[in-house]
Amino acid sequence: APTVFYLRNLLPPATFSALLAHTAALHAAAKPSASTFAKRRLHAPIAASHDLHALFLPEDEEPRSPSSSDESSSRQSLLPRLEGLVRERLYPVRGSLEFRVYPIGSYMDWHVDDVLCSAAGNDDLGSSPSSPQWEFIFTVANSSDSVTEWEEPGPSPHRHGEWTEPNSVLAVRAGGARHRVRVVTRGERAILKFRMATSEAGRRAAEA
Repeated sequence: APTVFYLRNLLPPATFSALLAHTAALHAAAKPSASTFAKRRLHAPIAASHDLHALFLPEDEEPRSPSSSDESSSRQSLLPRLEGLVRERLYPVRGSLEFRVYPIGSYMDWHVDDVLCSAAGNDDLGSSPSSPQWEFIFTVANSSDSVTEWEEPGPSPHRHGEWTEPNSVLAVRAGGARHRVRVVTRGERAILKFRMATSEAGRRAAEA
């Protein structure tokens, strides 16, 4: 099964426009971040009380279906849409939202995301016992020439590449595809990164 998915136009236009106003202050506050794989990348912390947490990591305890098409509110419709993308029930990991900027000269080396949610799977949707989490990369702005590349695991991996456009999301399953961000030689790319587990126990493990 694929371990990387890409989706354009994740948020409604009005919601995306409002998001840009929120992220302007985060961009101004971004500082160099320490990372094993990413070089010259910038990072800004996001307070737990920030409106962006409610949008990307909704605390929704009502029964949901991955095929739900209810778009009565952005924060209620976002989770079913992401579940439909990765074809699994998702449990937002609180505190996982980050703002990152890739300016000129920055990049991220090849790596595979560590599995943080090693817990019992979700029997309702047949999750695997290891219950690896999904890492979501939402592109806020992208004037760069950089592309994200990945190789699905297997005996003959095929390399894929994508210039991620604003208001798109890239979903990467932990322990799955090897991936990287090629060096930025012009412009810059700003993203929001967040994490979702595939079981309630996995969410608790990731939040511990």
